[in-house]
Amino acid sequence: MKDLSQRLNVTRQRIYQIIDKLPEEDQPKRTEKGRIILDDTVISRICEVGGWAVPNFQNTPLPESNEKNYEEIINVLKHQVEQQDALIEQYTRDHAVLQKQISIKDDQLKNQSETAKQQIKALNENLKGISKIADQAQALQLDAQTKFETTRKELVTTQEKLQRLQAIEENTSETNQDETDKQPTKQGFWRRIFGN
Repeated sequence: MKDLSQRLNVTRQRIYQIIDKLPEEDQPKRTEKGRIILDDTVISRICEVGGWAVPNFQNTPLPESNEKNYEEIINVLKHQVEQQDALIEQYTRDHAVLQKQISIKDDQLKNQSETAKQQIKALNENLKGISKIADQAQALQLDAQTKFETTRKELVTTQEKLQRLQAIEENTSETNQDETDKQPTKQGFWRRIFGN
């Protein structure tokens, strides 16, 4: 099969495709292991269906171009392998750079997270202090309000007492004035003696 494909300058798969297209009576015989036995009639039938001239196996040497084609294919494949190796190296370098960048970013995020945690902790402490101060201020305000109310009540009581005292004093002074007006005027010693 390999020899036929080389002489016809086609792939073995193409020959298998043509064999599959052959009618039942033109199908080649197979060995017990399933290998195809090519005889002159089968070869001529394959060439007829494929549109090729029937090669003469005894006088026709293998074309040299196949050997050159193989070398070209090998060179192309080597070149492709070299390109793929270069790409793999580039991807490996890029991957290492990305890993380093990710590691740096990860460290930065960890540091930022730690800083944020510390700031939140400090804010919570400040809030506790502010809450304590607010509670103290509220207690002071309540105490001041209580003292204010007490002082106001005492002031009202004192004013009421003062008004009562003033009223009593006015009553007393009026009463004294009335009594003074009712009492005869005391005359001095010489006046009493000599009279008016």
